[in-house]
Amino acid sequence: MTDELRARTRQQAAVAALGNEALAGTDEAVLLADATRRVTDTLRVEFSAVLELLPGGAALLLRAGMGWPPGLIGRATLGAGRESHAGYAIETNQPVVISDLPSETRFRPPQLLREHSVLSGLSVLILGDGTPYGVLGAYTRARRRFTDEHVQFLQAVANVIALARRRRREERAREERALLLGQLTRRELQVLRLLAAGLSNRQIGQRIGIRYSTVRGYVRAVIEKLGAHSELEAVARAHELGLADNGR
Repeated sequence: MTDELRARTRQQAAVAALGNEALAGTDEAVLLADATRRVTDTLRVEFSAVLELLPGGAALLLRAGMGWPPGLIGRATLGAGRESHAGYAIETNQPVVISDLPSETRFRPPQLLREHSVLSGLSVLILGDGTPYGVLGAYTRARRRFTDEHVQFLQAVANVIALARRRRREERAREERALLLGQLTRRELQVLRLLAAGLSNRQIGQRIGIRYSTVRGYVRAVIEKLGAHSELEAVARAHELGLADNGR
């Protein structure tokens, strides 16, 4: 019981320390490196990894990790779907516990783990916007039974990573919103909000009492300032940045 309590205390301390780093706005690369270090130290495994799901969803990139030879971080990839444990975790939306990698039948043991003689491990999802950001994993060369408590600890670390990423996205959105509010004229902002409300250019002109050609000029300016390529994209950006409502 004493060993279990000590292990749980180490886990709680590791998650709390990482959470403080996230709240302090630690650089993402530093946070990911520290998260994987805390995973290897706390779970006493040889390897840990943050595997980022790449655009298109066909592969995962070893974004950060501990225990791997030089040159693999930022370069090594794994297959998605049932081509790897990480892909399987994303496909099933569930943690994956590996008891004996060579005898796995749920997914194809990835080359990255086979080349480093991994026998046991576990993986959990790192949530993102709509689709997962990726997977956090811990692996060992010894056959080992990972418990629900181990999974809960790993998931807590993954949740801190997801929270930190969400906070950074929100901060960037606030900064961009403030910048755009300083660049858009009062009339351009009015036109943008009417576009977001579903009005056509002609309806906007009638609503605010200006000519159709003048509305088109405002719309072109709005599209350019938002870095968009069309009215639809400009409206989507306006909703994303909170510019579509009447509050400033």
